[in-house]
Amino acid sequence: MKIVYLIVALMIMLLGFIHICIAPRIHKSMTQESMWFVSGGLALISNAIINLVMINVKLESSSMKYLCQGNNVLTLIFSLILVRVLPRPQTKLFVFLMFLETLLGF
Repeated sequence: MKIVYLIVALMIMLLGFIHICIAPRIHKSMTQESMWFVSGGLALISNAIINLVMINVKLESSSMKYLCQGNNVLTLIFSLILVRVLPRPQTKLFVFLMFLETLLGF
């Protein structure tokens, strides 16, 4: 299970990097909207990093586990709202990955 958790976290991180890399193609100049767009990618990367740290934490009752689980639940809720507002393949993939990551984090 740990390897699946690792793969899911890395896929979310990759999704974040892709999100940041396509920002210049979507937004031709640095605007408030482009910065918000990039921040979405940074949020995905941050989420993945927290989960990658959690994978390597040895203590099951550590506060890191609760922080990670809370982060995953909140991000999953956000992704479910996002997919209703923006029903695109990438947001559906994000919901699926967040569901897996949240499930695997428990």
